[in-house]
Amino acid sequence: MKQLESLDMIPSTWVNILGKLLNSKSGKEKDPKEDEDEEAAEDSDDEEEEEEKQEAEDDFPQAQPVRDVDVLKPGNYFWTVITKANHDTLYYQPAQFVNKYIDKKLKPEVVHLELRKLQYLTLISLSLIKRIKRINLYHEKLCENSSVSNHGIWTPNQNNTLYCKFIKDNRKLTYIDYPKEGADAFDLPRIKKVFEFHESNFLSCIDAESIQMIIQTDGSLYGETLDLIEILWIAIPTLFKLISTRESGARDLALRALTMLQLLDIKDDRVMLLKAKLHLFLASLYLYEKDNADFSANTVTSELEDVEKIQEQIQDDKIHTALSHYVAFTRGVFYHRHKKESSHHNHGHKHTHHDGKKHSLAHLHLHSHGEDDQVLQLLKECDAFLKDLDHLYDIERCKVSLLSAHLLWKCEQINEPTLVERIKSSIGIFNVYKLKRLELKATYLYAQIHLM
Repeated sequence: MKQLESLDMIPSTWVNILGKLLNSKSGKEKDPKEDEDEEAAEDSDDEEEEEEKQEAEDDFPQAQPVRDVDVLKPGNYFWTVITKANHDTLYYQPAQFVNKYIDKKLKPEVVHLELRKLQYLTLISLSLIKRIKRINLYHEKLCENSSVSNHGIWTPNQNNTLYCKFIKDNRKLTYIDYPKEGADAFDLPRIKKVFEFHESNFLSCIDAESIQMIIQTDGSLYGETLDLIEILWIAIPTLFKLISTRESGARDLALRALTMLQLLDIKDDRVMLLKAKLHLFLASLYLYEKDNADFSANTVTSELEDVEKIQEQIQDDKIHTALSHYVAFTRGVFYHRHKKESSHHNHGHKHTHHDGKKHSLAHLHLHSHGEDDQVLQLLKECDAFLKDLDHLYDIERCKVSLLSAHLLWKCEQINEPTLVERIKSSIGIFNVYKLKRLELKATYLYAQIHLM
């Protein structure tokens, strides 16, 4: 509860207060003699205060700190539900009617607390993702498209208020327990436990009504609220992708976020970019599906076409160019992974590139080298898009080089010394960003090229 105390939402003596409320007794039977002395006792305020103080000390001895698990009993109370997670941890959840009452009657009073709750859950989700990466439980894929990435459009906007307030100058600050390494490290079981504790809270965060309530109640929070969902509504689907045992969890949350953004109906580049990210996120999920190639082909194509439609509404030229890269690269990776099945997928379906040219999935299965030539052409487009973008897109450049070199090596067509040098350089850049999976891929490819 340290986090909540720091927000000054409740007093530091909350355990004592809650214990008295839940375990209060109806009172002792009075001795007749006590009735005779009642009038005299009422005249002595000092004596009364001393008795109350003594009773409090008897109920909650000061010699040792009071633990809620020792004082409170799990159960369904009129206004709260208490459950026991383990031998020393309790869960607290307001009764449903309390939530409804707060939503309907106390909106102006709770709007700032609602925003702070969302901020808190954003920081927890980012902290869990960061921890999963740090202890090598998950390594970024060639086509990631999620909050796991910390480069390109996935880098937090430097002007984002949440980023500036809580993340930028507090990089070593953790919002979960057990940050240390070693025998007592915050390992996968503990990460999953925190995730389970907050799963219902994470699910409740993607809700248009709560966001509308904050914005409509206090217009000054408009920008801060959009900055928050710009990070939170992609971080939560990412977290479910990494931890949830339900395969559809991440997909359903991304689709829900897109629905909520549609309900908000806000024309803002931040919202437009978030929509594009969610479509790219879904495309990457479908891209790595193995069971249903037909479904993957149709859905990846559909998601990328949605990104292209969103591009038309974005005013920022840099973001527009970056999205063109992600669309082309995601297509290229998809074609590379599924080229053997591509001749069976939707031969008549066509989609549009940035230059207006039509490409169909059937075009990829032409002959032994023609299918790779199509992917290489897309990667050349990526190089053109990335040329004028800043250092935040260095990882994207390295990924393009890695896939290009892999295809050329397979065809025994690597005859550009500059490409070999780009692979060598990529190894170092992947290492700096701690992208172990990609670093190993680049190192292995570099060795294969020299063994040709």
